[in-house]
Amino acid sequence: MAAPASPPPPAPSLPDLIPNNLAESFSTHGIFATLRPYSPLAIANFSSVVDAIVAQPAKYAAVRQRIRLDAHHLLPIADTSSFAGAEESASSDATVPNTPEPTQLAWQGAFVFSYQDPPVHPQLGWIIGYGPKFPQYEGKPKPDVPLTVGPHFQELRLHNTTARLNIDKKSAVCTITPGHNDGTLRRGGMKVPFGTGFLDRPQEIISFGELDYRFEYVPADLSLHSAAVKAYICDALGAADSVNDLIAQTPSPNDRYIGDWRLVQPAGMGTDGEVVAAMRSKGDIVAIKDYWCKEQKDAWNALSKIDNYRSLQARVKSSYVQSLVDVLDEEKIRSAFHPPQHVYVCLQPLVLYDLDKLFKTWDNEPSNKPAEPILHQVLAQILLGIKDLHTAGFIHDDIKPSNIGILRVLPPHVVILDLDNAKDFSWIGALPSACLLTTHGNGGTIGYLAPEREGPQDELFGTGVDVWSAGCVAMEIFLRKPLQDLKRFNINPYRDLATFKHHRPTSGQLQTERTRQEAFVSGLSSSPGTIENLIGQMLAVDPNNRVTVDAALKHPLVAAGVLATQEEETRAKAQPGDKRAREEKDP
Repeated sequence: MAAPASPPPPAPSLPDLIPNNLAESFSTHGIFATLRPYSPLAIANFSSVVDAIVAQPAKYAAVRQRIRLDAHHLLPIADTSSFAGAEESASSDATVPNTPEPTQLAWQGAFVFSYQDPPVHPQLGWIIGYGPKFPQYEGKPKPDVPLTVGPHFQELRLHNTTARLNIDKKSAVCTITPGHNDGTLRRGGMKVPFGTGFLDRPQEIISFGELDYRFEYVPADLSLHSAAVKAYICDALGAADSVNDLIAQTPSPNDRYIGDWRLVQPAGMGTDGEVVAAMRSKGDIVAIKDYWCKEQKDAWNALSKIDNYRSLQARVKSSYVQSLVDVLDEEKIRSAFHPPQHVYVCLQPLVLYDLDKLFKTWDNEPSNKPAEPILHQVLAQILLGIKDLHTAGFIHDDIKPSNIGILRVLPPHVVILDLDNAKDFSWIGALPSACLLTTHGNGGTIGYLAPEREGPQDELFGTGVDVWSAGCVAMEIFLRKPLQDLKRFNINPYRDLATFKHHRPTSGQLQTERTRQEAFVSGLSSSPGTIENLIGQMLAVDPNNRVTVDAALKHPLVAAGVLATQEEETRAKAQPGDKRAREEKDP
């Protein structure tokens, strides 16, 4: 008698597919955020985790619930569109084993965080590290999110607890905390200091050791999300009494509102007033600039700035320039007999970080400074923003590090800020290179003023002043030194001596500083083909000899930064899992 046929092998236990409808991800599965591998190395190690789930489903049952695969879930690494190339990776300079080949097949998907699937230790949060637990690390908790299951966790600079992701009990904001104070956890290429950090952006790049991931919130109805996160804090964290009213569906009477915008946190302080981050029920997030009006002239000045913003709003369409969204109670302000004490304008995008602050982090921790190709992208985006302004008929007239907002460092995205004093030259009909009269002691910032900006009275300046200022900024980005040390000499050396009313310097003092600067710039210009050479061309004293924005963008290193920026924008528009990306990959 023939032996009975053996049963067929069980089908591989694959994780679920990510729902096509992101709202379904939240409403059905409670998924509020995803962590998607961004670099090739991260993709390869993510794929190894999926392989382990398929091979040992019982051992990795808990991990399986925290992974979702894309519809096209097995692709060559070279065909993926969720990661930047090695030259853009936050960890691209590292030497680690098992660097994946472009043709290597890899599982495509993401780790997911769900209110319906709390971590093993809710008070600690979702532990992110390596897995499974190795014998030499007995007694330590297994990670809820294992970034690799291979033996190379030390070369990948991963800890058993590299980071912890949790929900703050008071504010209901998602937080991330490093497990060790050694720089193995980075956000946008910058080390996360030891302590709790708030994940307050819709998406950003987070690096765990040598692995780069894109963290992204899943869009969801705000009221539904408020109810879900409140239930999670009450049930999983057992903190019903500590839930702040701001996450309840009914706003708290203690919240501070301007119009229908709820103020969230201070975002900065300018010479005219405060900048505050704000949001409303639709989910919009803006920066609200509060102009303080003590006298009638302050109100007139604020209205003039609003008119400027309105012109910019109509004519400048740029990803690299902050723009006006709304002016609160504008009609009431314009018709008021007495000046209002405050004039509020809403701007997007909200920027909480600028280049000046970034410089300080580089100085305190030099290892945080990104690789040169990333810096080329930063300069390229500054120049693209300036070009968009000039094309629309505006001169910014105050380009400096604190007016370069940093939305993220990796991949870089910068925006030009503080446009309320931009100069509109479109109506003049003169050449852009010489269209506005010099003004002295009013406008711009010492240390970033082009020679012609405060030159002889009744002479003209033009778009070249922004190129000079950008050259000063580029010098600080790449050389980490200013063109002019303001602690040593806090006067514009190119200003017309006759225009000083008080504390007039001697002509010898001005000439000495000019000679020092010009000698340094001359040395930069003598090394062709380098970024230093471009900076030298941007800092030419004679505006007629100064490189134009268009020519600067064609410099090989800057052009490479422009191309990298365009490729990143293309990837962002076609993330895996969206409809267009799936259609493009369908045979």
